[in-house]
Amino acid sequence: MKKTKVATVITIIAVIAIAGVFFGVNYLIYAYVNQQKATQSGNQTAGGQQVSPAHSLIMATMDSPFASGVCGENLEWYYKDEVLVITGTGKMDEYIYSAGSAPWYDSLRNRIGCVIVDEGVTSIGGAAFEDCGSMTEIVLPSSLTYIGERVFSGCSSLIQIELPDGVTSIGKNVFEGCSSLRTITLPDSVTRIAEGLFYGCSSLREIMLPDGVTSIDSWAFGDCSGLREITLPDSITIIDERVFSGCSSLQDIVIPDGITSIGESAFANCSGLTEITLPSSLTHIGKGAFSGCNSLTEFTIPDGVTSIGVGVFANCNGLTEITIPESVTRIDSSAFANCNGLTEIMLPDSLINIGEGAFSGCSGLTEITIPDSVMIIGEDAFYGCSCLTEITMSGTSIGEGAFSGCEGLTDITLLDGVTSIGDRAFSGCSGLTELLIPESVTSIGMHAFWNCSGLTAITITENITKIDNGVFMGCDNLTEITIPDSVIWIGDYAFSGCRGLCEITLPSSLTKIGRSAFSDCSDLTEITIPDSVTSIGNDAFKGCSSLTEITIPDGVTSIGDCVFMDCSSLTEIKIPDSVTSIGDNSFSGCNNMTIYYSGNALDSYIDDHSSDWSAQNIVWVKQ
Repeated sequence: MKKTKVATVITIIAVIAIAGVFFGVNYLIYAYVNQQKATQSGNQTAGGQQVSPAHSLIMATMDSPFASGVCGENLEWYYKDEVLVITGTGKMDEYIYSAGSAPWYDSLRNRIGCVIVDEGVTSIGGAAFEDCGSMTEIVLPSSLTYIGERVFSGCSSLIQIELPDGVTSIGKNVFEGCSSLRTITLPDSVTRIAEGLFYGCSSLREIMLPDGVTSIDSWAFGDCSGLREITLPDSITIIDERVFSGCSSLQDIVIPDGITSIGESAFANCSGLTEITLPSSLTHIGKGAFSGCNSLTEFTIPDGVTSIGVGVFANCNGLTEITIPESVTRIDSSAFANCNGLTEIMLPDSLINIGEGAFSGCSGLTEITIPDSVMIIGEDAFYGCSCLTEITMSGTSIGEGAFSGCEGLTDITLLDGVTSIGDRAFSGCSGLTELLIPESVTSIGMHAFWNCSGLTAITITENITKIDNGVFMGCDNLTEITIPDSVIWIGDYAFSGCRGLCEITLPSSLTKIGRSAFSDCSDLTEITIPDSVTSIGNDAFKGCSSLTEITIPDGVTSIGDCVFMDCSSLTEIKIPDSVTSIGDNSFSGCNNMTIYYSGNALDSYIDDHSSDWSAQNIVWVKQ
C-alpha cells in the first residue's frame, strides 16, 4: 500500500513537470496543494508520523534539493526548480535589521517562483522573502499566527495572497512594494493594520478590512495609486498620518462615526478624491491632511473642529466651496494655499488668527470678510490673491506681505483697532488708489506699500513716528501725502520713484532723511527741509529733475554722496556753516546752479573740485 501511494505521488509530479512547461511550475504546485487540502482530510501516515498534504509534495519533489538548510530551531528549508519549501514546527528566525539576511537571499531570491510554508510553522521571520521579485505564488499554513516586518517587501510579481484565519499579528511594511498585488484576504483575527503595510501596492484595487480592526498606522496604504475602494470599520477612532497619501484613484470615502482625529497628510495627493464625508465626532485635522486633492470640489468641516491645520487644503485646485464652523478659532499657515478655484469664503466670528500664507495663491478669490474677532493676519496670508477687490478688517496686526500681490484690490477699509501694518503688507497692490490709515496704527513696516502704482493719496496719522525703508517706493502716481508732526525719521528709499509727487511738507519733528528717500521723484518741484533735520543720507534727492531750489537747515553737518545728483532743474541751494563735509558727486548733473555757503570749512572742498564747477557752470558764493 505504501509503495502504491508513493508511486501515485510520483506519477502526479511527473504530470506536473510536463504540464509546467506549458502552464508554469509555480501555478501547478500551488493548484495541486490547494486541491489536496480541499479533497483530503489533511493527514497521512508515513512511518507512524502525521504528514500534511503539502509535506507529501515536499518529500516527493525535494528528495534531492538544489539547496537546503536551517531557518529556525525546528525549521528547515529546501529549494529546487523555483520552489522554496519551509517545513518543520515553531518559529522562523528573524532576518531583519542586525540579524542578517535569509539564507536564500543572496543566491536564490531572484530564482524563487513559489513558496510553500508547511503546516506546523507558526511564524515567518522579518524580511524572510524580501526582494523575491520573481515570486508569484505563496501557500501559508493554518498554523501561522505571526508575520514579521517586511516579509514580502519588494515581491513585485506577487499577484494575490490569502492569509490564514489564525494570523493575529502582521508587522510593518510586510507588503511594501508588492506592485503586482491585486487581491488579499485579511482574516478577522487581524486588529491592526501596521505602518506601511501595503505601501506602494500600486495594483491593489480594493480591500475589505475586518470589523475587528481598531487602528490603521501611518503610511499603511501610502502610494496605493490603484486603490479605488475601501471600507473603514466602525471600530477605528484615529486615522494616522499619511495612511492614504498618494492613493490617486480613490474617489470617495466615508469616515465612520467615532473617528476623532485625521493625521498629517492622511489623504494628501489623493487627486481622484471627489467626495468625503466626515463624522461629527471629528475634532482634529492634521497638517496637509487633504493637500493636493485637486478633484475635491466642496468640503464641510464638522462643528467639533477648532483649528484648520498647516496646509490642510493646500493645492486643492478644484475646491470651490467650503463651510467653516463657528468652532474654528484659527486657520494655520498655508491652510488654503493655491486653492485657485475658491472664489469666496465666509470666515466665522469665532476666528482669532489667520496664519502665514493661509490663502496665498488663491487667485480666484474675489471677496472675503474678515470678522472683528480676528486679531492677527499672518505673513503673506493673502499673497497673490490677484482677483480680490475689497477687504475690511479691524484686527490688531497685519502681517508681513499679508496682501502682497493683490493687484485687483481697489478698496481697503482699516477700522480702528489695527495697530500695525507689517513689512510688504500691501506691496504690489497696483489697483489701490487711496487709503486712510486709522489713528490706532502705530507702525508701518518696510515696503508696506511698495509698487502700489495706482495709489494717489494717503494720510498718515499722528501715532506714526517713522516712515520705514521703502514704504512708498515705486508709488509713481502718488500725488498727495500728509506726514504728521509725530514723524521723526524717514527711512531709506521711503518715497523713491514717486514720480507723481509734486510737493511735500516735512514736519518740524523730523531729524533724519534716509538714503535715496526721495530719489527719482521726478515731478517734485519744492521741498522744505526743517531745521530739526541733522542727517541727510546718500542719494536722498538724486534724480529729482524738477526740483528748483532747496535750503539745507543749520543742524546738518554733512551732505552725503550723490545727494543732489541729476537734479537738473536745481538753480539755487543754500548751505549753512554747520556743514563741514560734502560727499562725492553730490551735485553731479546739476548744471547752471548757484550754491550759497558761509564759513571756511568748505573752501578746500570747493578748490579741489574747481574743474567740476567750471564744467557744470556751478557758481559758489560765500555769504
